[in-house]
This record gives sequence, C-alpha cells and structure tokens, in this order.
Amino acid sequence: MRPKRVLILITVFALLFFRSYCSAQDNSDTDLPGILLKKFTITLSNTTFGQALDHIYEKTGLQLNYNIDRIPADKFIDLDMKEARLIDILDNLCLQTGTKFVITSEDQFLILPLEGEERFGTVRGRIIDNDNQRPLPGANVIIVEAQTGDAADENGYFNIDLVGVGSYTLKFSYMGYETVIIPDVIVKSGRITYVNSVLERIPLLSKEVLVTDNYFSNLETEPTSSFSLSYEEIRRAATIGGDLVRVLNGLPGISSENEGNHIVSRGGSTVENSFYIDGIQVPNINHFGFPGTTGGAVSLINIDYINKVNVYTGGFSTQYGDRLSSVLDINLREGNRQSVDTQIDLNFFGITGQVEGPLNNGRGSVMASARYGGNQFVLKLVDEEEQPSTLMDIQVKLRYDLSSRHQLSLINIFSDDDWLTPHAYSVSNYWNWYGSFKIRQNILGVSWKYLWSDRGYSVTSLSHIYYRSKTNFFATNTNEERYDISMTENYLQFRNINHYSFNPRNKIEAGIEAKLINSAHDDFFAGGYDLYGNFKPDQYIYTDPNFVKTGAFVTYEWNPLAWLRLLPGIRADYFDFNNNLVISPRIAAAIELGKTTTLT
Repeated sequence: MRPKRVLILITVFALLFFRSYCSAQDNSDTDLPGILLKKFTITLSNTTFGQALDHIYEKTGLQLNYNIDRIPADKFIDLDMKEARLIDILDNLCLQTGTKFVITSEDQFLILPLEGEERFGTVRGRIIDNDNQRPLPGANVIIVEAQTGDAADENGYFNIDLVGVGSYTLKFSYMGYETVIIPDVIVKSGRITYVNSVLERIPLLSKEVLVTDNYFSNLETEPTSSFSLSYEEIRRAATIGGDLVRVLNGLPGISSENEGNHIVSRGGSTVENSFYIDGIQVPNINHFGFPGTTGGAVSLINIDYINKVNVYTGGFSTQYGDRLSSVLDINLREGNRQSVDTQIDLNFFGITGQVEGPLNNGRGSVMASARYGGNQFVLKLVDEEEQPSTLMDIQVKLRYDLSSRHQLSLINIFSDDDWLTPHAYSVSNYWNWYGSFKIRQNILGVSWKYLWSDRGYSVTSLSHIYYRSKTNFFATNTNEERYDISMTENYLQFRNINHYSFNPRNKIEAGIEAKLINSAHDDFFAGGYDLYGNFKPDQYIYTDPNFVKTGAFVTYEWNPLAWLRLLPGIRADYFDFNNNLVISPRIAAAIELGKTTTLT
C-alpha cells in the first residue's frame, strides 16, 4: 500500500476577551508600597469615578495620576468597603470602571484605561414574573463583582452601561420573589450582553429561601431528573465546533452511542429523544440526521442564538409527549433591539456569519446566520482518498411586540447536507458499494404569546417541518445501481399552552396539540442472488400515507406547605394510524428535608 502523505493543518481564528483584573503589578504584598497595605473604610454611593478618586486622595493622601479624557470619570459607582486594604479598594474601583491601577515607582501611581479603543460593554435585559409573563417594575439587578446595577423600568427593562470587559455574576431580586443568581455573564468590548430573568413568587412568605450558585440549575416545576444550561455553560463546554448535543453527554443519565451525537438517555433507545425549539417540536436538530433517528454528525443549532436549554431525562411534564427517554427544550434568545451587530466565526465545522438588529425603533428584533462547512477543502489540500462532505444551514429568528399584551415570534432553520463515498475510496478499502447520501430540511414556526390576564397567559404556535433524504448506492465492481431510497416527510403542527396562577400556592397549566404527518417513500432495491442462491427480482416501493396525532394535557402545581410541592397531571394522546388512545397519569413531588436537601 502506498504511503499516505500526512498534512496537519491548524488554523486558529478566535476573538479572545479577557476579564479585566485591575490590580497593581504581579508583585507580592511585601513588594508593594506600605500605603497600599494600610486599611481604610470607604463608603460611596451614586458617586462619579472622578469624585471617588478625589475622595480617596483626601482620605488616604495617595496621589493618583490620570488623564481625565481617557477614563470614564463621569461613570457612577458604589463602594462600601470597611477596614479593607487600599490596594483592594483600588482593585474594586477599577473593576467597576474598566480601568487598571499601575505602579511605576515608589511614589508614582497611575490610573489607565484598559488596552484597546473600546474597553466597555453594556448589560441589558428584562425581568418578568414567571406566572403571568408580565414585567416587574422596580426589580433590582446587581453586578456582584462590580457592586453596580440598575432597577427595572415600567416595562421590566434594565440597562447597565460602561461595564468593564470580563465575566460577571448577576443577582436579580424583588420583594416577594425568590432571588435569582446568574453566573458567567460575559461582557464584550463595545457589545451589548442581553440577560433576561424570570422570577418566581415565594409561595409562603414564611418560607426561608436558600439561594445557591450551581453549575446545573434544577427546574422547580420539573423536580425529577431535570437540568437547565445557560448559553455560557454551553459555549465554554469542551466540545467540537460548538455542538450542542455533544455538550449534553456530560449530564447525569446521558451518554453517547458512537462517534456521532446520538443520545442514549437512561439506557433507552436513541430514537426516544424529543427536541423542542421555542416550543416547536422538531424530529431532529442535527446535520446528517439519518431517517428515523434523533442523532447525526453535528448539531445544526447556532449556539450563539441559545438563551438556555432545559434537559429532562425522566419524569416529564404533561406538556411533553410522544417520547420515552429524554426531552431537550431549547429556548432561543432575541436579537439586539438597540443596534446592529455582526460576527464571523471559523471552527472545525466551517465558517459562520451572522447579523442582528432592531425592527421599527426597537419594537422588535431580527437575527440571521449562515454557515457553510465540510471536510472537502482539507481533503483536496492533503490529496487523500476520503469521503468528502458538505453542510450548510441558514437560521433566522424574528420577534415583534404587537402591543404590551401580544408578542409574535418567527423562526426558520434550513439545512442542506451532502455526503459522498467515491468509487476510488471504496476500491481502496475493499468495500462492495459506493454512492451518496443527501438530506435537506426546513423548520418554520410562528408563535403568539398573549398575556390575557394579570394571572395568566397563553402561547400558541403553528409550524411546518420539511424533511427529505435521498440515498443512492452502486456496486463497486459493476457500477450497477443497487439502492435508490427517497423519503419526504411533512409535519404540520399546532400547539397551545395556557398558564394560570390562582395564587402563589396554586397554579395550573393546560393545553392541546395536533400534528398532521405526510410521509412519502419512493424506493428501489436491485434484485440478485442471496446467500442461499435464490434469485430475487428488483423491488419498487411507493407509499404516501397520512397520519394524525392529537394530544391534550393538564398539570396542577400545589404548594400546601412551605416544604412540600406537588405536581399531579394527566395527558391523553391519540394516533389514528392504529386508532390508539393512551391515557398517561403523572405526578411529581418535592419534599424539602432541610436547607440543602430535597427529596423528589
């Protein structure tokens, strides 16, 4: 066998955003001037950066040199440090203002801007009530590390400007609601970071709420085998090319079947996993997803568009049906409502370009991305006899506020995949066949959120999913066609979910859904002799069946005691293919045994 030429191509294109650690030079405490190690009490509220520097000079005698035109002297800061070292006070002050503290000599101390022309970002978002999806005016959000924040306006929106580049923890609080902590909020230079928070009412005011900062957040309404992953947790996970599905392999109860990203949840079949994108059920969210499976080569979801992913590996809510092993509920964020942002990414699976911006003066937003990738370029460079593949996807999300009570969302995800096994490759590897495998799919969905009461709201969606695959195989030795398998599926789906809160201790969720499925098959199987010498003729198969699936569900959430949460529910599903009606009673319970222990 002739030797293969091996070429290792490493191309790294990344934008690295580092957290601004504002401190003196990397010297030990013994090398610092004595004045910086002295302890002081500094308390400032709603004070500009320039005024804070003057106050520090008056109180400590430390002369700080700076160019007022190069620092955010007008930025308001809060500082409350008691008996703290002066170096720690200055570090905190720099962290809030995106500056750095530099020692040039024993008596020369400088305040300088961070490197680069743009050294600040903005944190914006909205705070709403979980029960009725209405804004919470006056709710507080605090950037813990920077000791700065904002209060939500009458529409629930907050805005924190001039935040230094880095990673932060946001704390959301409101009287009568449980506090929410969101870690790993990344602020980028000259960009807006959107962070929305949904606050849950405290069922009993006497209940003592313990807030913990966990990597995996449990879902209160799904107490068994459920996790919530934020965008940042997904982005920083060790996975190839930002593949969402591969990230899930690190969760309890989930493993991977093979080199693809087929999920095995709780030992179940790989076909028993369900995916939802903004409430729309999707058969498969992967490139090269083989018909009848839930896995593929790589996820087609742009992870930069993800707000959070809820993962259920057992004990599903009644709103989820038609699957047995796991449910992935993917919630996409909305685009920038203030300005236009563009971005280009290059990774192992290809190149991606994306853009987002406002609609109608901020009443809505739109974001779109396009990705093209594959291994054919690398294979041409190294001149290897391999199986070239190409993948392409286009994703669009639009959100628009018709009024304070009505909101429309639209998503469209298109993908086109092509995998080729060349004749020469099959000959070299002594395979009996060669050919191609092509897949095209499109997901289109429109959702309408209606806040019809101070205690309730509805989400109604209508979607269409198109899937087409074509597999064409030939015999390596004769070049005769052996298989030509074509399949086309169309799903027309309707879903309506209603939420109503009688009070913080009693809530109900109910809904209906219907799905019309058209599945057309046009297949050819070449005849020939089997292993026993029997001749079988060519086979042509064409079928065009239509199916209807319907379902209805209801869940009641009851908090009779501060330490007890009960969630009884029932679901009914009907499939007209076999005239089968299935009734599924379900119940979940959570018992708090202590501040850190819960039995579910």
